[in-house]
Formats: sequence, C-alpha cells, structure tokens
Amino acid sequence: ADEALLVPVGCLFPRGSRQALFVVDKGRARLVEVELLARNGRDAWIKSHLKAGAAVVAYPPATLNDGDRVKAMPDRRASAPSLRVGMTKAGPVRLPV
Repeated sequence: ADEALLVPVGCLFPRGSRQALFVVDKGRARLVEVELLARNGRDAWIKSHLKAGAAVVAYPPATLNDGDRVKAMPDRRASAPSLRVGMTKAGPVRLPV
C-alpha cells in the first residue's frame, strides 16, 4: 500500500495540470504542488513531500500568494480582504493497492 495524506478538498486548487495547496510555515503561506490520488465530496487523498500534521490553508482566497503572511483563525469565517486563513491538519492514510 502507498502512503498518502488526507486533506479537505477545500484546501486544493488547480495549478496548471496539477493540484496545489498552501502550507503555513512560520506565519507565511507556502505554495506546494501535490499529486491528487483520489477525492470525494469532502476529502482528497494526495501524494506529497508534506508530513502528516502539516498546517494547510482551508479555502484559500484567490489573492493569496506564496510567501504572504497569514494568521490562523479558529473558525472558517474569513473576510475577503483579510490575510487570515482557516487552517486544518493533513492526516496520514494508507491506500490499498
């Protein structure tokens, strides 16, 4: 079985022919391209160099760029002009072969 990470589908967005998400690193958003293995209406299984437990940005605004400062919010209600973001954690899963 391959190892994969489970993230909410709301973290992912298209980037060229791949998918990407933002990881929060020392208060900054970092763009990471990932390989989408599978998805349903709520979750996505991805392959990436990310470690389980990485803080990922939920529902990133289109204005968010790599390196932007971000501040975690305890809930998902983010105002559009704000650089605050909702965060969640990537979780490890094993995919059957």
